[in-house]
Amino acid sequence: MRLPRLRGRQGDAARRLDLAALALEDGDPRKALDLAGSALSEARRRGAESEVLEALLLRAASLFELERFAEARKEAAQACEADPENPAAWFERAEAAYRCADFEEALSAVRTAVDLDPEDPEGWNLLGRVALWMDAAPAAEEAFRRAAKLDAEEYVVPVRIAAGEFDRTAAQVWATIPAAFQARLSNALVVVEPLPDPDDVARGFDPDTLGIYEGGTALADDWPERIVLFQRNHENVCGSLGALREEIRRTVLHEVGHHFGMDEHELPY
Repeated sequence: MRLPRLRGRQGDAARRLDLAALALEDGDPRKALDLAGSALSEARRRGAESEVLEALLLRAASLFELERFAEARKEAAQACEADPENPAAWFERAEAAYRCADFEEALSAVRTAVDLDPEDPEGWNLLGRVALWMDAAPAAEEAFRRAAKLDAEEYVVPVRIAAGEFDRTAAQVWATIPAAFQARLSNALVVVEPLPDPDDVARGFDPDTLGIYEGGTALADDWPERIVLFQRNHENVCGSLGALREEIRRTVLHEVGHHFGMDEHELPY
């Protein structure tokens, strides 16, 4: 999120906001949340509208980092009410709604954000991801293209392939796992889904997750196991077939590692 950074300002609320911004940048969202909260109370008492807005945005961003998405959504909604022309407020609201699985609100909010700031690649990329959940594929692809055009180093135009081709690629990666390891994965099934289950997202699952391992570990071989790959999320971060195949390979190895209680870089193959 793009927040104002006005160092060295005078006044208790302003100083707390600067410290909150620094804490958030330094990876301490709890401290940032506390500082922004005290600054918000002071700014409201004095009727300092710009500081109220900044405090709300900092609180929303801090709560988001703490994975308290419903609370982040409320703070961002207040920021939108405080300044309906602020694109950062609408972006924060969209991002939090997305993590709460309210894709309709997320889509409306992020569309407002990019209308207010059409040069923001982060906003366009979020619009692309949200639109896929709303079955608005043409709008999604246009948004991804806009993001990649604005920042080609950070974003790609996603490569899209048929479900069957994705399945075959995953099977090819699975075949590269040595037989000795495959024998210990006899209960495992590789499953491809377009996107995660919205109910899981509502319970806190990341909607952009590439894959997930479900089941036991090598110590509990009788448990049924599944490696679930989410096709659209893989495609969203890959701009070529080669990149997509490599991303699938990394995800499969990562999830296989969960079976053996290892990170993928620890696997001996």
